[in-house]
Amino acid sequence: MPASLHEQEEALGLRQRREPLLGGLGDTEQGGASDNDCSMPGPWQEQITLRAALLGALLVFITTTISLRGTLSNSGLGGSLAVPSGLLGFCLLQSYVKVATGLGWIQRPLSAQENTVLQTCGVAGAALSQFIQVFLSLDHQSFENVGPMTPGNSAKGLREPSLKQLFPIIFLIGFLGNGLLVAFRRLFIVDMHLPFPSSTAVGVLINSLYSESGQALAKKQTRKFLSWFAAAFAFQAFGWFFQGSGKGSCGFMHFPTFGLTARDHTWNFNFQLMYVGIGMLCPHAVSWSMLAGAVLSTGIAWPLLATKAGQWYPEDLGRYSFAGIFAYQVLIAVALWVGDGLYNFCKIVVAFSRKLQEYKQLADDPEELHRKEQEDGRQLAETFPERRLRIHIFEQDSVPWYMGLSLYIMLLAMAAACIPHVYPEVRWHYVVVAGILTPPCALANAFGTALVDQNYSSTYAKLAMFGFAAWGGAAGGGVVAGITMGALVWCIAFSATEMLQDFRTGYLTLTSGRSMVAAQLLGSLIGCIVAPLTFMMFWNAFPIQAPGGQWLVPFATIYRGIAVLGVSGTSGLPDHCLMLSGTAFFCAILLNALRDWGPPWLQSFLPIPTALAIPFYVGAFIAVDFCVGSLVKHAWMLGAGSHAAQLMPAAATGLIAGDGLWALPAALLAIIGVDPPICMTFLRASAA
Repeated sequence: MPASLHEQEEALGLRQRREPLLGGLGDTEQGGASDNDCSMPGPWQEQITLRAALLGALLVFITTTISLRGTLSNSGLGGSLAVPSGLLGFCLLQSYVKVATGLGWIQRPLSAQENTVLQTCGVAGAALSQFIQVFLSLDHQSFENVGPMTPGNSAKGLREPSLKQLFPIIFLIGFLGNGLLVAFRRLFIVDMHLPFPSSTAVGVLINSLYSESGQALAKKQTRKFLSWFAAAFAFQAFGWFFQGSGKGSCGFMHFPTFGLTARDHTWNFNFQLMYVGIGMLCPHAVSWSMLAGAVLSTGIAWPLLATKAGQWYPEDLGRYSFAGIFAYQVLIAVALWVGDGLYNFCKIVVAFSRKLQEYKQLADDPEELHRKEQEDGRQLAETFPERRLRIHIFEQDSVPWYMGLSLYIMLLAMAAACIPHVYPEVRWHYVVVAGILTPPCALANAFGTALVDQNYSSTYAKLAMFGFAAWGGAAGGGVVAGITMGALVWCIAFSATEMLQDFRTGYLTLTSGRSMVAAQLLGSLIGCIVAPLTFMMFWNAFPIQAPGGQWLVPFATIYRGIAVLGVSGTSGLPDHCLMLSGTAFFCAILLNALRDWGPPWLQSFLPIPTALAIPFYVGAFIAVDFCVGSLVKHAWMLGAGSHAAQLMPAAATGLIAGDGLWALPAALLAIIGVDPPICMTFLRASAA
């Protein structure tokens, strides 16, 4: 070990007492032993290795493919890839070392810090792929979905996706949020010691993979991941043979699990194993909230509204007409999302103020602050030397706050100058105003994610779409301006939040702050290249947004509908639509209030409004998929207990990756003109 590192350890008081690092959740039953020694990791330059950069590019391609597989499908949900990226990064590193060693290449040992860099790179790159669906709102199919006769839905400014369009806009908005909240990293992670649930789970997972006693567990997790990955990939390959051309109701996706009538109301298990895997990773409350939303929407609301055809809205309208029942489906869901988002924004502002005041009161007594943090359960059990070492590494290679702010201002100025050349409907001052208004939302979003692991950046984007579309107006290309500014706001808030989450993971794994910033920037750079290319592969291979197909991209229609409403107002909506949407908005606020302040016995029975809203628009099948994953998780936990808790993330990641990556060979087969040979469909006996 270099002398400078010995001196640093002596200064920290760690040479005489070599405390174990956090490897698991505190003991072997909860996540693996914590028996790493407390030695200093290498400098930040050694954590950004060439193999990490090369494997990072591969990981970005994998995670981008998985993300697009979800966002472009009939559900439109991509899910968080933080835990899957950590496991995938570990598998890639292990595979690379085995191959390189077999070839006789000398390899430095793997480390938790290198794995963290790789995971950060993969998540940052994949995040950019989800914003592409916003720009699908500008294509002709979204225009047709909303309805050519819908007031405000102008054909002016329509753009079919192309690399010429996607590359500039992704590069212009992709880096904006990366350095925005760097100034708050110490306040959130060290001073307030906020929990960051997902980031903490990733940090714990990575530490457990590299602890000495965790090696056996790591092998079990790798085998479990590979077996579930192979099963999911093989099943999707088998199912491909029965999908026909992909434009009709062929294949297992349309299997009438609960009967044909139930399937007609979207109640079926569609064998999208990605969502089974996500359901295994999510809390049970998310799955049953979706199930409650499916029952309320398809079982009560839509049948009742269907009886009002000819009274509240014209009959025989198109499936996606905003003059018909589709408007109720979209706006009730949006109202639930916005109500949930605004309530939590206000709650977060109040909580942030209280937390800041609490920190100021305890700042003069570090031991009391540490004791209170442990009592409140906001940190994992760690010794005082461990905490001092983490803080030392966290701060020694810190990025000055003014660099993050300067980067944001510079990139915002560049975006304000260049975006109007890509989208002439967008005025430069729209970008400036969005850039000024978004940081407070990003800060509140990051604090909320740190506390309760809920990211509301897409809610802020919807509000921005409506507001900027109204500002632009019909004559000024308000639809295009609203959609573009919504994507910009979403990207800033989401990326800024992800950066702080990555800092939390780096804090737990003793990864340098500069390494995390470099990994985030590298991942964003790779994502700016990979995301448009991968999307165009999907676009050329599959019938994206084809009515009745398997790639509906449902949220693209929602985003265009929101912008159209901003331009035209509510004159074209069916009767009582605003009243029902307003009721849903206040119901979301009431549900949240009861979940926070209601009787304890009632709180656990109330659904989460955001999860409740998803089936209102997407359909009941997404709730069925999530509930299957939740049931698998519950059954496994009952049978295996702590052993299941250790292997569950690996199995779920295998399902997510296997289902998502089958899209690659399927796309290549479609591009060369090979269609599935069989169309398996299900008909009533009388129609056969």
